[in-house]
Amino acid sequence: MFNKNVYDGGMTDKTEMKIFILFLMDELNYPLDYTSLSFIIGESGYVGRFDFTACFSELIEQGHIVSFENKKKTYYTVSDMGHMVATELQSSLLDSIRERSRASALRLLSLHKKGAKCRCQIKRRKDGIYEVHCRIEDKNGVLTDTTVTTSTESEAAQIKAHFKEKPEEVCRGVLAVLTGKVDYYMH
Repeated sequence: MFNKNVYDGGMTDKTEMKIFILFLMDELNYPLDYTSLSFIIGESGYVGRFDFTACFSELIEQGHIVSFENKKKTYYTVSDMGHMVATELQSSLLDSIRERSRASALRLLSLHKKGAKCRCQIKRRKDGIYEVHCRIEDKNGVLTDTTVTTSTESEAAQIKAHFKEKPEEVCRGVLAVLTGKVDYYMH
């Protein structure tokens, strides 16, 4: 069975990947360093890390992305030409891809501005149970660190996808349940 990893993405067409990168960077409208951009684009699941590296370099060479230095660190933004391309060609991306990735990227950017990092891993135990470990931490320490178990790989993948898409929402939900602000019954 083939397992996707952070180097694989859902898109296979290089032009589509470039449009997606420009679209997302244009939507964020916030200068980011390479590592942060790579993480946010990679978390979308549409462009793999290797493809991102190649496409990003080409977008810089073509003048669609520009860089600047601040406090000995390089940041990247979309150029005026890149903005025009993103605006004109974003409709070639499926609406669902644009909406889902826009919302997810903005949430990740919000966490990024706080210096937070989100990680989620699935581990299959020897007894066949899947552990899903979700963690958010910032410069002040751990915001949440939760491990849940499930009996199916598909449910584990669903938990991971939801956490990756809405980490702040999951953190707030766990806190609400643990503080008793949300009552529920388990059957």
